[in-house]
Amino acid sequence: MYVPPCSSFKTLFTDSAIKDYNGHTVEVGDLFVKDISGPDGKPDGVINEYDRDIVGKTDPKVYGGFNTDFRYKNFTLNAIFTYALGAKKISGYYEDLVNSVGLSMASPDLADRWSSSNLGAEFPRVISNSSGYNGYKPSDTDLTVQNSNYLRLSTLTLAYNFDRSIISKLHLSNLRLYATASNLFCLTPYKGFDPETGDYGYPPVKTFTFGLNVSF
Repeated sequence: MYVPPCSSFKTLFTDSAIKDYNGHTVEVGDLFVKDISGPDGKPDGVINEYDRDIVGKTDPKVYGGFNTDFRYKNFTLNAIFTYALGAKKISGYYEDLVNSVGLSMASPDLADRWSSSNLGAEFPRVISNSSGYNGYKPSDTDLTVQNSNYLRLSTLTLAYNFDRSIISKLHLSNLRLYATASNLFCLTPYKGFDPETGDYGYPPVKTFTFGLNVSF
């Protein structure tokens, strides 16, 4: 369960400047968090621990898998899918990219920065000097909490079973040629390394296997 430092970014683009916030002025287009509570359960004009809120869980609400099995003459095609729905994750890798001010590696998502001509942007305006307002970064809020739903093609196997007439001539009981591919694709809105393992586990890799099953 993830408890972010702040609850919301709905006040991301203020209508007017906020004077003297921690010694700085919050300008229009700056990132600012929402005051949702205080010691008595009501907004108190102070951003602190009382304004933290649970915005999601890292465990999915639903997860599982299913498979398909197609047959045509001597060919068989088997596909195994896995999925998960309802989980939230934070990607440290993605946070670093969206915290950029353009002086290092950055996410292409930052092309949607706030400006006077882009008032409905997803990310705040660029601040590249220490004298500006630097109270919050996107990673300090729920701005970078991501939906980690996914649908993964875990295994795909194509096989050919030789005719009984050929098998009998070779004095075999079964002869099967196959090719298996693992982790061919993963459909997900998650922008970290992998929606299942996150950024810190070793992500699933594509593998290809070719084989021949022989039974005497």
